[in-house]
Amino acid sequence: MMLTHVVDAYLAKQRSLGERFESADVLLRRFCRAMGNRDKSPQRR
Repeated sequence: MMLTHVVDAYLAKQRSLGERFESADVLLRRFCRAMGNRDKSPQRR
Protein backbone atom coordinates (compact mmCIF):
# COMPACT_ATOMS: atom_id res chain seq x y z
CA MET A 1 0.00 0.00 0.00
CA MET A 2 1.37 3.39 -0.96
CA LEU A 3 1.85 6.15 1.60
CA THR A 4 -0.68 8.40 -0.12
CA HIS A 5 -3.29 5.63 0.06
CA VAL A 6 -2.66 5.23 3.78
CA VAL A 7 -3.04 8.99 4.31
CA ASP A 8 -6.21 9.10 2.17
CA ALA A 9 -7.74 6.24 4.16
CA TYR A 10 -6.82 7.88 7.47
CA LEU A 11 -8.30 11.22 6.47
CA ALA A 12 -11.47 9.55 5.15
CA LYS A 13 -11.86 7.65 8.43
CA GLN A 14 -11.42 10.79 10.52
CA ARG A 15 -13.88 12.72 8.37
CA SER A 16 -16.41 9.91 8.66
CA LEU A 17 -16.19 10.40 12.42
CA GLY A 18 -17.10 14.06 12.02
CA GLU A 19 -13.63 15.63 12.05
CA ARG A 20 -12.84 18.41 9.58
CA PHE A 21 -9.09 17.69 9.46
CA GLU A 22 -8.29 20.54 7.07
CA SER A 23 -4.90 21.49 8.52
CA ALA A 24 -3.98 17.84 9.09
CA ASP A 25 -4.81 17.18 5.43
CA VAL A 26 -2.33 19.85 4.31
CA LEU A 27 0.39 18.66 6.70
CA LEU A 28 0.01 14.98 5.83
CA ARG A 29 0.07 15.68 2.11
CA ARG A 30 3.24 17.76 2.55
CA PHE A 31 4.73 14.85 4.49
CA CYS A 32 3.85 12.48 1.62
CA ARG A 33 5.55 14.77 -0.89
CA ALA A 34 8.63 15.07 1.30
CA MET A 35 8.88 11.31 1.86
CA GLY A 36 7.95 10.35 -1.68
CA ASN A 37 5.07 8.00 -2.43
CA ARG A 38 6.69 4.99 -0.79
CA ASP A 39 5.24 1.54 -0.57
CA LYS A 40 4.16 0.89 3.02
CA SER A 41 3.61 -2.85 2.65
CA PRO A 42 5.23 -5.02 5.31
CA GLN A 43 8.81 -5.83 4.40
CA ARG A 44 9.78 -9.48 4.20
CA ARG A 45 13.24 -10.52 5.26
